[in-house]
Order: sequence, then C-alpha cells, then structure tokens
Amino acid sequence: MPLRLALLWLPLLAGAASTEVADWQKQYDAWYWKAPATRLENLRWSENGEYLVFSERGSAHVWKQVTCASGQVRPAFDPTTIAARIAALSPGQPPSAKPPFTRVVPLDDGRLRLENDTAGWILEKDGQLTSAKPGKAPETGASGRNRSVGRENLLSATKLGEHSPDGKWRVTLKDGNVLLLDATHPETARALTQDGKPQDGWTGPVSWAPDGQRFALWRERIVPIRQYTVVDSLQGTKKDIPYDKPGDDKTERIPWVFSVAAEAPSSPGREVLPLTMNTDRLDWTADSRRLRSQFVKRGFTGHGIIEFSADTHRWRQLLVEEDPKFVYTYGSRYRYDLEENQTLWASERSGFNQLYLVDLGTGRTIRPVTTGPGIMKQVVAVDAKAGELLYFGLGRSPGESPYHQHLYRTDLRGRPPIDLTPGDAHHTVEFSPGRKYLVDTRLPRRPRPGLHLARFRRWSRVGDAEASAPWRNSRRLAGRNRFASTLRIATANSTSGGSCIAPTLRPEAEIPGPRVHLRRTAGLVRAAELHFLE
Repeated sequence: MPLRLALLWLPLLAGAASTEVADWQKQYDAWYWKAPATRLENLRWSENGEYLVFSERGSAHVWKQVTCASGQVRPAFDPTTIAARIAALSPGQPPSAKPPFTRVVPLDDGRLRLENDTAGWILEKDGQLTSAKPGKAPETGASGRNRSVGRENLLSATKLGEHSPDGKWRVTLKDGNVLLLDATHPETARALTQDGKPQDGWTGPVSWAPDGQRFALWRERIVPIRQYTVVDSLQGTKKDIPYDKPGDDKTERIPWVFSVAAEAPSSPGREVLPLTMNTDRLDWTADSRRLRSQFVKRGFTGHGIIEFSADTHRWRQLLVEEDPKFVYTYGSRYRYDLEENQTLWASERSGFNQLYLVDLGTGRTIRPVTTGPGIMKQVVAVDAKAGELLYFGLGRSPGESPYHQHLYRTDLRGRPPIDLTPGDAHHTVEFSPGRKYLVDTRLPRRPRPGLHLARFRRWSRVGDAEASAPWRNSRRLAGRNRFASTLRIATANSTSGGSCIAPTLRPEAEIPGPRVHLRRTAGLVRAAELHFLE
C-alpha cells in the first residue's frame, strides 16, 4: 500500500519539477539572449601603461580608448571612416564590411596601431592613417585551473658545473660513481664513491659551494613504473600505460654532500628526510656554511626544507608542513625568499592557509603576515624593498560568499590588509605594465542591482547593460553577462617611501567608507564602470 501511494505521487512531483525547470529556462533565456554584454575584451595596454584600448564584447567594430592619467574614455575611432581610409590605401582589395584588422594596440604617445597578422596601420592623433608593419601577436594565456599559490623566489649561491668556482677541482661521474680530479693534474682522479650503479648512483648537476670546498649531488635510485595494458574496444588495439599503485616502490633522489678534503660524504637519514614523493633544489648559502633542499613526502602528507651544516656536518629539518592525513602541497606550498635568511612561507597551521615571515637561519616564525578570517589564496606580487604584498584572499568579507575572491594589499609587518576590490563579487584583475593601474572584473551571483561606489575621488562609467527581464533572488543562473570592469589608478606612495607596486588608496581612504547603493530602474544593470583614484 505505501508503495502504491508513492507511485501515485510521482506524476505530481514530475509536474512540479517540470514547472521549476521551465521557469528557470525562461529566466535564463531572457537574460542570455537579450542583455548586451559589458565585459572588456581585446584589452591592450601601451608599453608605458598610460593608455588602454578595449572592445565591447561581441563587437569587432566598437573600440574605446582610455587615457589613464585623466580618466578620459572615448571612442578610439570611427569604424566607417577607418574602413574607407584603409580601402584607399589598398585599392586592389575588394570591399568588405568586416574590418581588416583584428587588434588595436595603443602606443606610448597616444597613437593607435591597427593590425592583423600580416598587415598594420598607424592611426595618428589627427586621424591620418599610414601603413606600418604589424607587431607581435599577444600570447595566449594558459587554459585550465590555476593551482599555483604564486611565483616563488628561491635564493641560491650555488655554482653549477663540473669545475669548482676557484678552478682547482673538477668532478666527473662514471658508472654512477663520483670522481674528483685536481685541475692541475687531470691524469690523477680520486674515487669518492665505489658502490654506485647506473640505476642506483650519483647524478648531477654538480652544485658547488661558493668557496669551492664542498659540492652536492643527488643519489638517484631508479625504479621502473608499473605498466598496465589498456584495450581500446572501439579500435581493437592495445597499449601499455605507466600507472603507479599505492604502495609501489618509486624512484627517489637523496641529496649528498662531498668535500674536496678528506671528509666522508654525508646524506640525511630517514629521521630527517622521510620517504619522499620528490626532492628538488640544492641551494648553498653565500657563506658556504649551509645547504638547503626541498622535499614532498610520499602520500602527500607533508613537505618542507632540510638543511646541511658544514660546521657540524649534520642534517636537520628546517621547515616542515605535515599532517598524517593529507597536505595539499601543490595547492598551498609557497616560498618567497626576501633575503638569504628570511622567507615568506605559506602554512595551514592555523587551519587557514596564511603567509608567515620565517627566519631561515633558525626555522623560527618571526610573525604572521596575513591573518584574520579567510585564507590567502594566491600571492600576486611581493615588493621586498617597499615591504608590501599583493594577494588574493577568500572569505574575509562578512556577509559575502566565502568563495568570492578579492585583491588585498598589506605590508610585511602583519597589519590588517586593505581590500582593493570591494564589492560582493568574485574579482579578477589585470595590471598595466609597471602595475600603476589595474582592471578589476567582477563576477557577482547576479548582475548588480545598482551602482556601488567606494570613497573614490573621481569615477567614469564605461557602459551599461540593459536587462529586459528582472532577476529573481531565488535563482543562481550561469549566464554570460554577469561581468563588471573597474579601472583603478594609484598615485600614492608606500609608507616606507618607496614606489608602490600596487594600487593603493590614499591614507584617509585606506579603509573604504560606506558604499552607496542605487536601486535599479527599468531593468537597467550598471554592469561596467571605470573608477579612478586621484
């Protein structure tokens, strides 16, 4: 009986679900097909970063030019006039409604270069057009998910090569063993090892200490990878693919330190260097007293730095991030050496990924650099001279989605960060050359119902998007027209007196004030603004 009742309810439930889907599709189509896009496309900066050109999304004819110093936004040119002048310069070409250029590049003096892959034209300030050679096509960014926390900076005084820095010694590798030769008597070679084999021996490159008294090598034990036979049932073919199973033995490299004197070579024990997934870096310090190497533990349960001391002839763990269950090494590891004995180190020790200033001489944490709620997602830029840091963070803004990304600026003293991209949205930025200006593209849950202003000195709007259908808060639609773009200009200097690498707010506006919210009327979505800071 209960089963029969359940079956009787199925048509009603199916009808409700069908109505819900139809309602969603109607809402989606109303926005997707009728609202014009406002995302900036074909964005190009001049080399000095003072001019910006972009096209409106979906249009190859409408281009606009921004003079960043004044904040002036104007049409870059009249498409009809330009088409006529290009046709006059190429009388043999048949007329076409499509412009012959695909790229518009601003020059440092305010002129424009219109070009494709084979031809180019210079548009003078007075409107005259002359033929020119095309420039280099812009590089296409790598697609796919970005798993990097930021570009690392690892300092090293290591000298690579067979010959020592002072030219007195030469290291050669033969059948997996290490031979040391006196440069003045190359016929005499001293064997430093004898148990090496081609599949289990020492390998380069030779990493010399600056004083030429010690060098480091890897001892690599090569283990063949398990092979699986895969059958393609459609083609009727077979092929073998490499695939490790959990617990399989793996190729492993261990660092070794040798001396040109009569010292025994040294390598770390398992208490210092556990079973590893991989190891890399053989970095000597400038005083030749320490060698540092990095590792990732097998099973992805940790990563860290180990160090060899030339004074004590011992190895130790300098910095380690580990957890018996899992450490997201390739999504959270980050190291940026500010100087030889100071580094910025990413750690999840607090439960959130944050940056810490660490003393590499002792391994002691000096202070946290990013703190508070949320996580440090990605380091954008570090200015060691000015003592400033730009990074993307998540979950710092109360009341907003914790998945919305914001750009923050902070110093290396651990002060509260400044949100450079306020607003309840996911923000991505593109910097001008020299990082004086940036374009902030916002992706909210839905088109913003109003114009959001922080305490900016001056602002100018790029364009509006007309939405013929109102948005309903109960829906989260994956449409194409949910973008807004903001250009912010920084002229203030850092507190240390150096020039800032990043957009900065004036001191009196370091913490953005209350934002003004203007209601949307007649379906108008103000989805693209240019904001300028004086």
